[in-house]
Amino acid sequence: MLPEHYLVAGLDALARSHPTPASEPGFGDGHRGAALLSAYFILKDDLIEAQAEAPMRALADHFTKLPVFAPLPPEPSAPRELDRLLSALARSFGTDQAHGVIFPSLALRALHQRPDLITRSRIDGLLRIAEAYTLEEPSSDPLPDRPFAAGAFADQVLAGFVASTQAFRGFFQGGPFHILTFGQAVQDLNALGYIDLARRAETGFRVMLANCLLGPSGPKPGLAFPVTDPSPQSVRPDQAAFWQPLPWGPEFAKGLGHIIKYAYAFNALSRHATDADGLARARAQYYLSAWG
Repeated sequence: MLPEHYLVAGLDALARSHPTPASEPGFGDGHRGAALLSAYFILKDDLIEAQAEAPMRALADHFTKLPVFAPLPPEPSAPRELDRLLSALARSFGTDQAHGVIFPSLALRALHQRPDLITRSRIDGLLRIAEAYTLEEPSSDPLPDRPFAAGAFADQVLAGFVASTQAFRGFFQGGPFHILTFGQAVQDLNALGYIDLARRAETGFRVMLANCLLGPSGPKPGLAFPVTDPSPQSVRPDQAAFWQPLPWGPEFAKGLGHIIKYAYAFNALSRHATDADGLARARAQYYLSAWG
């Protein structure tokens, strides 16, 4: 697995990125911080073959050369500051804005592993993410209080992913692939014990899924520009061969790292899945060249 300084760097990038739905470069830096945390967790959770650790570390190293990953100044730990963030997320969760859940859920997982990283400046930075999405109206009433079943939910996410990629056939697949990362964020929140936040997040997730199932003609088509449908890949993103032959280089760090975030989400959801046929269909739809 990656050393913990990658975890710290990803968290610090999120804290200083100040991403908002329409702000660059802050929005892009938020993606990059989330990608580095995804790289850390995909190895920590053994979601890819051991031989993929070296290429994944090379990807992480490309990212950490960017200024947004520079260490924050030393600061004493302030565990009570986390309550401010949790209260803000309770207000911002519930919309169909995927990044407003994906970014904080990865940050919360990092803070859960390293509570000593809960500092005032990091929480102040993460609050800006929550505040950006609090401007959105809640998508609908929260889901009823009921036990969360990780396997059943993973099956639903993967089935929704397959259906939405078909709805967007011939168009950019960014929306459908964010169903994976949004769904995994809900899984992570439940696993961390943030049950109320997870329920709010799932409310927004289900609205986003319903919109994606309508395809480019839906109310929120996103970046629905025409593309040539790629061919299915012969290897899966949990296999080392998926990562090793790709032409990674310094230019990769200028992107948003979706290939890592999608793989973390897809591989984690696949591990929870109970519907073998549904998982096979999802793997068949898991494209490479249509990603953003």
